[in-house]
Amino acid sequence: MRIFHSSLLRLPTAGLLRLPTAGLLRLPTSGLLCLLIGGLISVALFYAVYAQARPLPPVVADTMLIEAARAGDIVTINNALAQGHTLNRRGLAGRTALQIASAWGQVAATEHLIKKGADVNIRARDGATALYLAIIFDNPTIAAALLAAGANPNQIGQDNEVPLIIATRKGLLAHVQLLLAAGANIEAGDYTGRTAYDWARDNRHRAIMTLLEQAEHKND
Repeated sequence: MRIFHSSLLRLPTAGLLRLPTAGLLRLPTSGLLCLLIGGLISVALFYAVYAQARPLPPVVADTMLIEAARAGDIVTINNALAQGHTLNRRGLAGRTALQIASAWGQVAATEHLIKKGADVNIRARDGATALYLAIIFDNPTIAAALLAAGANPNQIGQDNEVPLIIATRKGLLAHVQLLLAAGANIEAGDYTGRTAYDWARDNRHRAIMTLLEQAEHKND
């Protein structure tokens, strides 16, 4: 038995706004999913390549010396020091001029600050050292300059890890070579108890595993 007649279900449409639908949502579900995944991958790649390539600039300008170190401006560094800026004073981010120069990859400024007597082993407010930052931002030239100036290859950094573990986990062969040559302790462990060799094995960094094995044999 039919209770409702089909004509009773016809709603009036005259005068109503009709939105165009041609071309809308014609992509299949799989296509939309691919677009979404592609967008997420693009964002992830941007962050990995750009955001991690160097630290973000400060919202508020720092001291003259810190900003000069960030820019690699040696003339302004000299002017700031001549005006009485303290070489090892921490800036707004809790880091010294040397640490800022190291983080921003300013090789000449780093070397100049070292010559001026900057402390290569002082820790930032967050625990980072200039060497730690050189490794994090993958600048072996700066790391070499710091180690040559007396940076401690076994000093704990921001994450309470020694530089060798940080370099090994990131697969930074050049940094591992520098640290081993400077006397890094291959037996040092992190908070999980894992050593640099454990990280090299777990992350399949075979070249680094070989270096660590050779260093261990030399110690024997």
